[in-house]
Amino acid sequence: MMFKLFAAVVPAFLATAVAAYPDYPDWITEIPVDGNYTIGSEFALEWVPQDITETFKLRLGAWNNTPSGYYTGPFGAQLPIYDSKDMYLDEAVPFSAGIYTWDVQSFAPTWKGEGFYYRFTAEFENPLYASSSPRAFHVVD
Repeated sequence: MMFKLFAAVVPAFLATAVAAYPDYPDWITEIPVDGNYTIGSEFALEWVPQDITETFKLRLGAWNNTPSGYYTGPFGAQLPIYDSKDMYLDEAVPFSAGIYTWDVQSFAPTWKGEGFYYRFTAEFENPLYASSSPRAFHVVD
């Protein structure tokens, strides 16, 4: 008897639990390999809208691809140091929106060109912390 109850209740519970959480964003925006986006222009980040009320945090991160220095590792090897910066563009982007428009800008006057990569990251709970990112790109003058 207990097994029949279990077999009847668990599938319904799991279906409800799965339906309550967002799926990873299905990015529509095609960012080319080593794509360049001009400061002052508009960048439209698009994804397939989801029919849910949940939101995600949209973070912009950047890092240099040339070491800014070196440190000595635990076994004596010289290891590179890469600088990075990040910030939240919006902490409540609806999954249902399907688009976010960003006015392209660099983190600092020197953080532009092919020496620096930028990347968007969508952070959300599904039911644990999850994140998803389209391809990285460069910000240029």
